Amino acid sequence: MKKRVFILGSSGLLGRNLCLYLKDSHDVIGHINKRSFYLNGVKKVNFNLFNKNKLSEFINKYKPSIVINATGITNVEECENNKKKAFKINVGINNLFSLISIKYNFKFISISSDHLYSYNSKNKFSETDLTHPINYYAYTKIQSEKFILKNSKNSLILRTNFFGEGFHYRKSFSDEIIEKLNNGEKLFLFKDVFFNPILISELTKVIMILIKKDIKGILNVGTDEKISKYTFGLLIAKTLNFNPKLIFPISLNSKKNLKKRPRNMTLSNLIFKKILKIKNFR
Repeated sequence: MKKRVFILGSSGLLGRNLCLYLKDSHDVIGHINKRSFYLNGVKKVNFNLFNKNKLSEFINKYKPSIVINATGITNVEECENNKKKAFKINVGINNLFSLISIKYNFKFISISSDHLYSYNSKNKFSETDLTHPINYYAYTKIQSEKFILKNSKNSLILRTNFFGEGFHYRKSFSDEIIEKLNNGEKLFLFKDVFFNPILISELTKVIMILIKKDIKGILNVGTDEKISKYTFGLLIAKTLNFNPKLIFPISLNSKKNLKKRPRNMTLSNLIFKKILKIKNFR
């Protein structure tokens, strides 16, 4: 019998890919927003997650074994400009589902972030390194992690940064790079902001493995190489045969209108690789 998975944020990049990847091996239900889209083999629902009666009715009816939260407000400026909404979505949903996961006996998995540090003294950040938010988006992610760990020790928090093909209503970072290069436009990317992102298709496979292994707590998921946003753009240009001369390196300090962002978001993947029993992950 297939396990039933309830995926929050199924209209988004990760949520939609999770629906498509898991639907053959699991009974998948996707919670969507007002945008409707085609997902064959996936039951779609749309109700207010904070409506206790509706939520209780849904959980009692479908009895999911796993709930994955792939929703959230990730735009740094939006979080800063609408803190009440950011806290409700980024923290409130995680608090709610981790809290009821014990009562309804389901595994809760939440997608966190790599924007959790404001210092640059580390090459890569481990799961046990001290977090320090530099903006409100990071603050909401750290707070949600605290609630989850307090509410349910069986839950899994994935710190990661992913890229891949988005949709007409929601473009990913890599989409924006590809679109500009395809149009022959100049592109300015940070040479002093570092991360180790994972391709969305690989992340969905990893989540499947982690579900099977019933991993708990906080886990970093990322590739081995620490690269700058500028280098990331060059790699995309090289892979897709675009002109790399359209890409120019700039410093984070040159963007005075942006809210504060961390310069180093690179996550150590040593524990992750040990769980998967692999030496390299590129």
